Amino acid sequence: MSEPLSTYYTRMSDLIRIVTHSNGYANLGYCNSETEAPLNVNSTQRALVNKVVSKLNLKPGEIVVECGSGRGGPAQQVAAEYGCRVIGIELLDEQLKHRVDGCASFLQANVQQLPLCDATIDAIYSIESAFHYPNKSQFLREVARVLKPGGRLAIADVVLRDNYRGSFYKRFLEKIFASPVFFSDEQYCKAASQAGLEFVAVDDITSGVAQGVRHLGGTVQQYQRELLSAGYSLCYLILIKVCTRFGRWLYWLQPGRYTTYMMVKR
Repeated sequence: MSEPLSTYYTRMSDLIRIVTHSNGYANLGYCNSETEAPLNVNSTQRALVNKVVSKLNLKPGEIVVECGSGRGGPAQQVAAEYGCRVIGIELLDEQLKHRVDGCASFLQANVQQLPLCDATIDAIYSIESAFHYPNKSQFLREVARVLKPGGRLAIADVVLRDNYRGSFYKRFLEKIFASPVFFSDEQYCKAASQAGLEFVAVDDITSGVAQGVRHLGGTVQQYQRELLSAGYSLCYLILIKVCTRFGRWLYWLQPGRYTTYMMVKR
């Protein structure tokens, strides 16, 4: 059973602040290879946002929504780099009080009940947020409601293969991601179709994210003294480092995959 999201992000708050230097990001990061340079947590986290958002073919002036906008870094990045009007939707006070400034605007709301009018949004994206949603089907229905005809959706999520659904690995991921439920490709496809969304592309980017996780783990180790001073126990930090090492194995073990989905509203 995953812990409540508010508890999860309160516990993670200082860790995110110290490791990312309050850059407004909290994702795992992405890079193409072990030799890509320069590499640090900020560059790999921005690279993941670009990897996902580039699928949307955004145009200046379009209205774009980020679901699960966290501390606001990705929304501000997209607004600045693509010239779009970006609206971040975030549920938690703990995240919103740490958001970074920029051109994007933010609303506090549940993404399963979007406070937006029908058929008003050009594109929506969600990065490492969907695994928190208890009802992904309802989320996809809300996305379809607010998107204009032909509007686009990009999701980055952790999915499990069916034969691992009752395993220790599933319970482990539920704990570290505070996830009530994981979808498979088949479940995403079915829920999207029922919501009125059409699959355009599915991309397994586990290998690149695993490299991002490697750099994230190295940064946790680099700032271990500051994290201990912030109240994190040595055992907890060791667990974080083990988890990031485990993330590197994800690509080879293949029980779970870090996947991006591109959909359009029919």
